[in-house]
Amino acid sequence: MSIADLEVGQTAVVDSLERTGSTTRRRLLALGLVPGERVVLEQRFPAYVVRVGWTQVALDHDTATMITVRPEPAAPSSALD
Repeated sequence: MSIADLEVGQTAVVDSLERTGSTTRRRLLALGLVPGERVVLEQRFPAYVVRVGWTQVALDHDTATMITVRPEPAAPSSALD
């Protein structure tokens, strides 16, 4: 699954940047998109915007499809809500 497959508001953990080229990989790593880091998809159009910690990163569609992620399970809702 890639960032492009996430729904807005969905949280995932970066698995791999192996499908990116070396220049793109270095740029993404510098922005905090490192394996094991939690990301939240905040927007899909006109660009994919992900939150990584306190940083927001805008990605084009091609780059978003190259970043492999593992979705985190949704938090269970409380019966008291």
